[in-house]
Amino acid sequence: LAATASQALPAAARGLREGQPGVRLAAARAVQALLPFAFPPTPQQEPASEAVTLLGAVLENCGPSAPAELREEALRCLASCVCDCYEHLTPVLDALAHVCLEAMAGASGNAAVAAQAVQVWSELSEHELELLRGAPSGGRGAGAPAGGCREVTRRALPALLPSLLKVLSEGCSAPEGDEAGERLVDAAYACLESVARVVADACVAPVVAFAEEGFNSPDSARRRAALLAFSAVQDGPTA
Repeated sequence: LAATASQALPAAARGLREGQPGVRLAAARAVQALLPFAFPPTPQQEPASEAVTLLGAVLENCGPSAPAELREEALRCLASCVCDCYEHLTPVLDALAHVCLEAMAGASGNAAVAAQAVQVWSELSEHELELLRGAPSGGRGAGAPAGGCREVTRRALPALLPSLLKVLSEGCSAPEGDEAGERLVDAAYACLESVARVVADACVAPVVAFAEEGFNSPDSARRRAALLAFSAVQDGPTA
């Protein structure tokens, strides 16, 4: 099964680049289905060129020019890829950060796409937390790569943290009972928790400033966002 999946994965990656939106959507779903079988037991040994090609094909469908459904699915696919291809992320890190932060900035226009972009960073930070702890990585069947933690989360923090706090605020500002808004809140909260565990004290000052401003706001949505943000980072920092 692993051999079959490994042979099929490059074809699915080509489909992400060559087909119409419907074909690319199916290709993104195929990549997600194939990844668990194509990469065990040591995905980080996958040739770098193949991993980078796969990541590049996925990223091409994560931008605003892609139809919303395809963009959301491609970001979901990216969240599946970042752990399996972690050792080979360096050539695409700038593009990855750009498409995710761009999607998160558009949370008010498309909450589903923004939530999926947040999930990419959740997967990355959880993976790095496992690497820092020296434990096998979350259910992907792979241990820590030879290169160890590359501190992607920490390096992205100056841009990532303000974006996460903005997404959290956007979700809290959604009308009561809005499911998309609540999913956005849940995604941002979970990601903040994971990021705080990885970067520890580096997140304290920005989150405390955000919380203090929100606690003093007459806007109930901002007060809720402040409370959630402050609560989300309690397990990571030592300060």
